[in-house]
Amino acid sequence: MSKVLVLLVVPLMYLSLAQGMESASLKFLRELINAIDEVRQIRTIMAIRHSQDKNCLLDQWNPRRWVILRANEMAPIRISGYCNEQAVSLACIGNDSDYGLLDSLANAMDNMRQERIILWSQSEPTKFLLHYISQQANRYNFVQLTIVAMNDDPNAVTALYRMHPYPTPQFNRLNNISDITGATLFENGLSFQGRTAIVKQSVNSNISIQVWSPSGPIPLSELKDYEIIQFAIKYNLSLKLYDPNDTNSGHFDIQLGPRFITKDFPTQMAFVSPNTACSLIVIVPCSQKWRLMDVLQKLGVLKLICCLSIAYVIFVSMETLILWLTHRICNRGIRLTCLSPLLNPRAFRGILGLPFPELRRSSISLRQLFLVISVFGLIFSNIVSCKLSALLMKPAQNPQVRNFNELRDSGLITITDAYTHSFIKTHIDTEFFDRVLPNYLIVEKKETLTMLLSLNDSYSYIMYTTTWKLLSAIQRSLDERVFCESESLTIAWNLPRMYVLENNSALKWMLARFINYIPQTGISNAWNEQLPYAVKKLYNVTFSPKKNTGPVPLSIENLSWIWHLLIIGESIATLVFIVEILVENRNRFICNMRERSSEDDDIA
Repeated sequence: MSKVLVLLVVPLMYLSLAQGMESASLKFLRELINAIDEVRQIRTIMAIRHSQDKNCLLDQWNPRRWVILRANEMAPIRISGYCNEQAVSLACIGNDSDYGLLDSLANAMDNMRQERIILWSQSEPTKFLLHYISQQANRYNFVQLTIVAMNDDPNAVTALYRMHPYPTPQFNRLNNISDITGATLFENGLSFQGRTAIVKQSVNSNISIQVWSPSGPIPLSELKDYEIIQFAIKYNLSLKLYDPNDTNSGHFDIQLGPRFITKDFPTQMAFVSPNTACSLIVIVPCSQKWRLMDVLQKLGVLKLICCLSIAYVIFVSMETLILWLTHRICNRGIRLTCLSPLLNPRAFRGILGLPFPELRRSSISLRQLFLVISVFGLIFSNIVSCKLSALLMKPAQNPQVRNFNELRDSGLITITDAYTHSFIKTHIDTEFFDRVLPNYLIVEKKETLTMLLSLNDSYSYIMYTTTWKLLSAIQRSLDERVFCESESLTIAWNLPRMYVLENNSALKWMLARFINYIPQTGISNAWNEQLPYAVKKLYNVTFSPKKNTGPVPLSIENLSWIWHLLIIGESIATLVFIVEILVENRNRFICNMRERSSEDDDIA
């Protein structure tokens, strides 16, 4: 028992002594980390120091709540991909030789340089040190950085320097640290304070639409690029067009024209928004030729048959019930054959709106039933007539091609651009064009747009669903329907796209937040509505006039489906006529057999 007590008491004494021996600096660091964790949770802490620094107190600090990684300039480490992004980095900055730790820190936090960083200094930082750190922060795109300056004198006040990253990094000393919180240590202001971002034109498109921004005209290649303009206006960001001839500017911040996610951009996955996803589809010219199945679908034949069947069953049931009750009351016998309810000419004629003879000595209830079925037949026949008249007034347009097999057999040439062609062959199916779409032609996007806006329906086109929305809006504005889509003509569904950003870009977090939220505001839908007029004005496009400017008489070709319908109707009528003859012969045979049996009974 005494050994057990010793084993329990000794660790407790050690922990209490260790806590009591905790220095004021480490106590302040613990309180600082707790304040940061309250604002946004910390999962990983990385402590880095120079290998020759023997006075770094971070070696003596062992937090219990978090995972801590220790490194120096001799042992490279990278957090991204191995640890959670909710991280805090601590770096000991002592002598001038420790300045190189910022390079090691940048390498360790590659693709995570917007996370929180604390530089721990044992003395008051000089102006040279602050200027150097500002330059390195601008070089490595550090956004959330704070300097903690301690002092060997226990009575000295700890100094805190918070960095303001925009437009250029600079430090301000926090005077009141008695009520310090995690929110005051790092600036998360949603404004770039006029910082300049270099914008590069899309390399996947030769379309250029000049749009005015507060910092000057910017050429856009598609509607989605306008989000960058709105992003710059909202967050006070200046845009500058990338000049490939400028040797002093070897990088860019944003490349316009979102590109599909591929293995070439593994570090950008956190930036992808589900709202940027789109599908690759093939649109085909619409056809004015009607098929019998199209007519039946437009008429809603299944619903009409269900309605007719229900009405027929109700009418026959009511008539049978009324006849049975009438004969029962009058003490007259009634014999119902098994086929009488199935072949009731009065029910067929009444439902179809045709005249039918009434039974002799019909009762009042039966006459009321005949009246109801006559009204129903009148309404039903008029509904069918109105639908047929509406279909015959103007030839409707339906997709001529509904799947890839029909598209391949039709011989229709499919238009695509070089980037989409390369993406499909590289990342979807290397044999897609050889096996599925052998008849294709690679055309520049500018020429393709001209063909689409001129409603050239001599080709089919591979495009994004976002571009198809634009084309549909233009067709609606012109009251035309030249191109159609089909679910069976989809190459790939919901492919995420993104803007190409510089690695560790300072714009990534705020731009991702903006792109995620802007579809929820409905602004994108408003842009789509105004887009046809904007394209006509900005791109100087003259839309072709409507093909059918006036009423066009129907031709025999437009009514080819009617002959199929007549053949089906005549076939059904002939079948019913044959069944009626067979039933009549059967009834006559039964009647003759009964007469013979009665004569035999009389003779007997």
